[in-house]
Amino acid sequence: MNPMLVTHAFSNGTEGDAWTSKWCEYCVHDHGMHTSGDGGPMCELVMNSMCHTSGHPLNPESWVAEPDDGEFYLPSRMICLRFTPCHRDNCDGDPAPAERAQRVEEVQVYWRSRVQP
Repeated sequence: MNPMLVTHAFSNGTEGDAWTSKWCEYCVHDHGMHTSGDGGPMCELVMNSMCHTSGHPLNPESWVAEPDDGEFYLPSRMICLRFTPCHRDNCDGDPAPAERAQRVEEVQVYWRSRVQP
């Protein structure tokens, strides 16, 4: 199996909460959940992860596994290529756009150099 594919999202709820607070809390695709918490529209990628059977690729079009490249970021495990900063209803967007863009680029470069199409 392609090592850049994510086959399970989170080992436990704490890990899931840490990852979603870094990615989903600032993303337009999960706006309904991070603004009101009332069960508004939720990102289908996160919903997929809650119903997913481990061992099969999970959201391969958007979630890319972080490589074991000696760098360790919490929360780690994967990046989301679908991330779009949310600026609706007083949302502040991405609090660290340069750092996020840099890590996404690093991960993409790492995998491009190792995985042949």
